[in-house]
Amino acid sequence: MSPARPAASRFSYNRVIIALVALMLASLTIIDLVVLKQQRQSLLRNTEAQAAVELEQAATFMTEPLLRYRFADIEQFIHQWGINNIEVVRFEAITPQGHLLTEFKRPTTSPHRLLLERNIEFTGRHLLTLRLEKDYAQTELILAQLRNRLLLASLFISAALGASLWFIFRLLAIRPLEQEITRRRLAETELAALNRSLEGRVRARTGEIAELLDLEIYLREIMGTVSDINGLLLTSPDLEALLTQACARFVRHGQYRFCWLGLLKEGAISAVYHSGARNLLTAAQAPLAAPPYDLNDRRSPFHLHPAARSGRENKVIIATRSHYPQELPPWRDSEVIAGFQQVIALPLRPGSSQSPLGVLVVYTWRPEGFEPEEITMLEELSGDLGFAIASFRHREELSRLTAERNASYEQTILTFVNMIEQRDTYTAGHTERVADYSRRIAEQMGLAQPAIERLAQAAILHDIGKIATPDAILLKPGQFTPLEKDLIRLHAVAGYEMLTGVAIYQDLAEIVLHHHERHDGTGYPDHLAGEEIPLAARILAVADAFDAMTTNRIYQPRSDVASALAKLEQESGRQFHPEAVAAAKIALATARPPEKPPREIAQDLFCADHRGLCRITRAPTHDLERERFAYFFSDQLTGLHNENYLKSTLQEPRFQTLTFCHLQGLNQFNKEQGWEQGNSILRLFADELQGRFPEAMLFRVYGNDFVIITEPGQELDQEKLTTFASLTGTGIVPQVRQLNLSDQESYSIDKLKRVELLAGEAGAD
Repeated sequence: MSPARPAASRFSYNRVIIALVALMLASLTIIDLVVLKQQRQSLLRNTEAQAAVELEQAATFMTEPLLRYRFADIEQFIHQWGINNIEVVRFEAITPQGHLLTEFKRPTTSPHRLLLERNIEFTGRHLLTLRLEKDYAQTELILAQLRNRLLLASLFISAALGASLWFIFRLLAIRPLEQEITRRRLAETELAALNRSLEGRVRARTGEIAELLDLEIYLREIMGTVSDINGLLLTSPDLEALLTQACARFVRHGQYRFCWLGLLKEGAISAVYHSGARNLLTAAQAPLAAPPYDLNDRRSPFHLHPAARSGRENKVIIATRSHYPQELPPWRDSEVIAGFQQVIALPLRPGSSQSPLGVLVVYTWRPEGFEPEEITMLEELSGDLGFAIASFRHREELSRLTAERNASYEQTILTFVNMIEQRDTYTAGHTERVADYSRRIAEQMGLAQPAIERLAQAAILHDIGKIATPDAILLKPGQFTPLEKDLIRLHAVAGYEMLTGVAIYQDLAEIVLHHHERHDGTGYPDHLAGEEIPLAARILAVADAFDAMTTNRIYQPRSDVASALAKLEQESGRQFHPEAVAAAKIALATARPPEKPPREIAQDLFCADHRGLCRITRAPTHDLERERFAYFFSDQLTGLHNENYLKSTLQEPRFQTLTFCHLQGLNQFNKEQGWEQGNSILRLFADELQGRFPEAMLFRVYGNDFVIITEPGQELDQEKLTTFASLTGTGIVPQVRQLNLSDQESYSIDKLKRVELLAGEAGAD
């Protein structure tokens, strides 16, 4: 019988076994999927029910502290509850107005999340919304493990049944003897064929050895070329010399008779170097036309060139002569590649994963084309060339950046200064004026021009350390405490440390550090005295003080030039160096401080609509100052001014009538109705005050007391306040007392049983 028949029988048995095993595996898989779906639905229902119970418990626990306004307890509960429950991703409490009261978050990237909400209500009133988000990734993990176990079990059962069937069919296989005979006949046929081909193999092996010897000699020549070009990487003075010499060295190899190299820029070959004796030929005589060659122009035949494909695809491209587009790159003399066999285009890139910086194209006249080992060496060489190109460009970029850094030196300084001055509009333009004043004083003292410029640059940067000063202190619209003064004084050291870390500013750091030293040694930070203080720092101290005195500050009005110079003279020998003061008296006599700074112009516009508020010098004029004003001087409950602002206002003798209003009975109302109802009465009463007296200055001080300052002729009486809707039916009665403020006395407030106003003389007793 023919030997093909048993093989056909075996093949039929195997197909039957495979079909049965596949059917069993499919059936078990379907069963597994049904089971998994039911398990998943059950686990998710249990998870959601458990989360709902937990959220209900949390709502129950938080009702009591919510009613008592113990928000800190609520926040602590939420955070502790979230920490103890590792499945919680986010737990937050939201007020009925949509404001986030508190929140707990746990970082997670799991997509398996469950979101539940629960409203906390008390006596029919919505108090708070709890929002709970849980991660049921653990449930999904359990399901995945269950799925894996079911699939493994199914696979195991199917494999076991398949193996059993295979062994049964194997035992029942037909004609095992015929299979053995067939095997022996095949072996005899193969042995005969092997004997016939043995002589041919010997001859072929001899030829292969000769070819390998020739290939070794050829590859050694390639290695020599690569070695020479690597030597050029170390000795070439510039990029153009390197690429020109590399192309010339390629053609010294026997089989490479032409090569060219193109540098890429914005998707096109912008510069070309070739082995056609570039230095001896004019542009018109060069074998290649002048670039650019666009890599992405599909209308151009160059789009199909190996160099274009290599640049676009960032990989090595090899083409034979029969598939090479002869017309491009645009030749002036295409005879230079007549008769070549293969061309290779290699991307020039500094790293294997980086974009190419150029393309190397090498033509070979070797009949066999490029060998695999040869291609590997060329790839390594192209990588070295790409790294060299990147290195040369990096040097050029460093030189350019250095030049740009030096060219933008002044702009960098002004940028630093703007970062400070934008924080506080009271000092806008301060550094530029101090720099100008410092130049004038230094010129009067006969300093050299480089020293003057160095001083001016230090003057521009002298307050750079205030970047580290907290806004709550730097922007405080009032007197500083001793601790706050110490914190502000740290700006000299902070500026010094910042500047010493930047090479181009290191020579200015010493001036900035000591510009608040005093001649008598009581300054800061190092308590230097007299000649110990650097000369530039002495001059800067005088210029800084002069500008502070001749411009409006939040803590003092400005002085004229003559008065400021007189104050400098008074401090000569104590705060300031006598020589610097003497020079300043001459140099700054003609100085013209700004008549009306930008801040005051803005204040005039603001005061056109807010006359009552602008009767004081600290009126806010833009968003930053209004935020600062609210932080320090606004009552958190009613939004009116607080007692701190009233204390400051009383120091300005600009007002005529002040009205006290005490809400008698509010304490009893709080006891009967609760503090929240009392706070609501206070807010409504404050709103009515603002509506009735839009031009007045309104203050809430010490709980139940209000103060109203009005224009002359707008006196308030108790009858007007009693009619307020916010007090109707509450049992709260406003008690009013008025006071006329005189220009000769200053007043302060004190809290006795209620707010009292004390004259300056009485308060001193």
